[in-house]
Amino acid sequence: MRHYSCIFCPSLRIFAELSATADVNEMLRNLTIVLILLLPLLSKAQCPSVSVTTASNFYCHSDSVEFTISGVPAGSTIEWNLGYGYDTSGTTYKTLSQIFGDINVVTRITLSDGTVCTSNNLNVTHIEPPLIPAMSASRLDLCYGTDTFVLIDNTLGSVTRNWVVAAKTFNNTSDTTIVDVAVYGTHDITLIVDDSFGCRTLGYFYDTLTVRRDINLDFSYSDHTHCLPYSTNFDAVFDNTANVQSINWYFEGADDTTSNLATVNGVSYSNPGLFDVRLEVTTTNGCIYTVEGLDSIQLGELQSPNISVPKAEVCLSEELIVTQTTNPIIGEPNWNVRPGIPARQTSRYQARYTYRDTGYHDIIYTINYNGCISSDTAIGELRAKGLKSNFTSLNNIHCDTVH
Repeated sequence: MRHYSCIFCPSLRIFAELSATADVNEMLRNLTIVLILLLPLLSKAQCPSVSVTTASNFYCHSDSVEFTISGVPAGSTIEWNLGYGYDTSGTTYKTLSQIFGDINVVTRITLSDGTVCTSNNLNVTHIEPPLIPAMSASRLDLCYGTDTFVLIDNTLGSVTRNWVVAAKTFNNTSDTTIVDVAVYGTHDITLIVDDSFGCRTLGYFYDTLTVRRDINLDFSYSDHTHCLPYSTNFDAVFDNTANVQSINWYFEGADDTTSNLATVNGVSYSNPGLFDVRLEVTTTNGCIYTVEGLDSIQLGELQSPNISVPKAEVCLSEELIVTQTTNPIIGEPNWNVRPGIPARQTSRYQARYTYRDTGYHDIIYTINYNGCISSDTAIGELRAKGLKSNFTSLNNIHCDTVH
């Protein structure tokens, strides 16, 4: 059963009772009395018919939504309630979405005479709720360098995604993607996901990724001579021994090519050539660091060059061809005649010189075979002589007359 109330009924009953026993004049007087009784009620304005709208019937959770109310009399105070308490504003109410789904708006309007009117506005608009970013990774403890790992987007409802890892962006990836990080330290991961409506949500995973720079790696060796037979000692050089799990050496061309000691003594070589050395260190967190010395070991053999000076004396400005007779001979030659006389043409087997100064000269020949130096010399074996003029005359009489 529905119940209705009438605010005018008591006064009307009074008017009816008075009118039942009165003449026309009396009725007018009674009507005046009734009007006086109704004046306090009539002075209260009726609540207006208002409407609350938005510019769109759909918003993403990150959008700023502006509500507008129309039909409010001037001089009224408007309070807005979107589900988390009243907030006083004007005919527009702007808010960054705090609630989601179909939005109902309650307005409480206080008219200028104090009348309070409440309006319930249903399904004014729809605000799409945010996604809840979720991620996983194949590993989050990485090694400095070229290490990679797999990132997985586990967000329900995500359609597209972007990643920001250690300030490096990976755009439009699949839900599983391989990324690399070249900066050591602790890093954040940001996952940016879009739903099927194009609404975007950002997920921040702070201090999630660790890229370790465990050791600074190098090696040294003791013997830097370059002639066979050759043996040397190698030392691994790194700055944090506590993180080292294993050490592996690779000695190209050595008689024994591997070792797992930090210091390796007596690594011997029996053959000439250019050889690499590689040191590989594995740390306790599984990181592998490598340092490689290309052509670090350069070995040659002593040879027996033999220079031949064709004669012991030459004249100034005369060309002398000096030869080296050992054949074959390997390496880079160097011819030196003291004091510094430049050769016009040289090879491993001969050099051409022209002497400009008189005196005795030294000839020194060296051959460099991968750093192994062999030599032959001719010290003081060559003399450069000056020019000498000898002439005679058949006429030994000297007169003043012109001949």
